[in-house]
Amino acid sequence: MNKIYYLAFLFLMIIPGIAFGQNSLTDLLAKQFHQAWNAEKITEMKSLLQHDAFFKSPYQLQYGREKMVRTVLMENPPVYKIVHTKELHSKVEDEIAWSIAEFTADIYDDYGNKTSEQLNGTYTYVFTRKNKGDWKIQMLIYHEE
Repeated sequence: MNKIYYLAFLFLMIIPGIAFGQNSLTDLLAKQFHQAWNAEKITEMKSLLQHDAFFKSPYQLQYGREKMVRTVLMENPPVYKIVHTKELHSKVEDEIAWSIAEFTADIYDDYGNKTSEQLNGTYTYVFTRKNKGDWKIQMLIYHEE
């Protein structure tokens, strides 16, 4: 009888997540990075990256967390602010997870003023965790439309 109550309790706990479209693990991880990006919190962004992470866009390929900090993370957050993402595909398998999503970013000028332009594209984030530790970004790939 206790097992039935336990299963009923678990079922009731799951229903709200299903009914209201709870975010996936990978979507939550990507949004955590985007919040740090939009706030230009370099230290926080760095803490979310694996030491051997890499970044790829149509304009650059940067390998290694420290090199990403000196380039991508210093140059891009003041110019591009992520305003919308829509996850298209997500998968978690053992110690690796990935997210493919569409994004829209507002573009800012050299003085920090929002322009009327936006950047639209897709991204692929791959997350890994080592020894059952925290999930961190292993790879970021951005594609523009």
